[in-house]
Amino acid sequence: SALTPTVNIPKDSDLTDFEKKVYDTIMARFLAVFCSEQCIVDKTEITVDIGGIETIKVKGQVIKQKGWTKYDEYSTKDKTLPDLKKGDVVKTGFKSEKDTTKAPDRYTTDSFYKYLKNPFKKDEIEDEEEEYKAIFSGVELGTEATRTGIIEGACKSGYISLKDNKFYLLEDGEAYINYLNALKLLLDKRKTADMGVVLKDVFKGKNSINEAIKFTYDEISGLIDESSKVYVKKAFRQTSGSDNNASGAKETEFTCPCCKTGKVFETKFRYICSNNNNLKCGFSMPKTLAGHEFTPEETKELLTKGEIFNIEDFVSKAGKQFSAGLYFKKDGSLTFDFHM
Repeated sequence: SALTPTVNIPKDSDLTDFEKKVYDTIMARFLAVFCSEQCIVDKTEITVDIGGIETIKVKGQVIKQKGWTKYDEYSTKDKTLPDLKKGDVVKTGFKSEKDTTKAPDRYTTDSFYKYLKNPFKKDEIEDEEEEYKAIFSGVELGTEATRTGIIEGACKSGYISLKDNKFYLLEDGEAYINYLNALKLLLDKRKTADMGVVLKDVFKGKNSINEAIKFTYDEISGLIDESSKVYVKKAFRQTSGSDNNASGAKETEFTCPCCKTGKVFETKFRYICSNNNNLKCGFSMPKTLAGHEFTPEETKELLTKGEIFNIEDFVSKAGKQFSAGLYFKKDGSLTFDFHM
């Protein structure tokens, strides 16, 4: 026993300042070790509403009962949060800070293959509903058999290079990406993953080959329709109605909810902005989204207000129903909002 309780309590005047600190530290630890009251700590996540404009989330610990921490200093890697209740008003002290950002690390062969195998990080879909998270569960980009060939093909085409086990984007690769963006051929990872989910469902017997073919056909048709508006200028001529009808696009009564200047045109699969012809506006609204076909009333609300609140019958690619609101981002794309 290194420490033994004693009734011989020294007077403060008999101890130096350093000795007093040592004595108090040992006594506090001794009392903490033998404290009969439990220390109760809750793992807590606090959501703070900033004037109805934005919300922030803070994760940490709330001490519900101090226990031994009354005697000994309590330190943890987790933040200690105040014991707040729903509806409490808190003061915020926001201030700007100068900092230097660091460029993200380049992909290596190992990290790139890991990314393709698990392209959806947890923090990307953390705030979305469980049903929506499930859509991308176990989804990969490509397969073990195809990834090597795809990467080798991109290297041979001069789009990327591999040097010292790190990938670099080349000039032709950057130009290729810019061309795809200009033509609105946005084959992002979620679009690729959507098709992967459909194919997996065929393998699992949850979907038929014909349904998978129809889904692929609709997706590609939508891409072609989206891309064609960039260079089929007849669709946006307002000199005569016949030109618009001939190109398959009809002018509507609505003004673009994004740029506020272009006219909204209706095509077979979606609504687009006349300013998209000169790449000044990226507004695009499909007529059907996640299994939900927009009614005339919903279409009018989206095109006039730029947003719509809760729609309850969206269906994920996994066949699960979910509800969400919708709004247009600055780039003109229609985006889910699970808080509306």
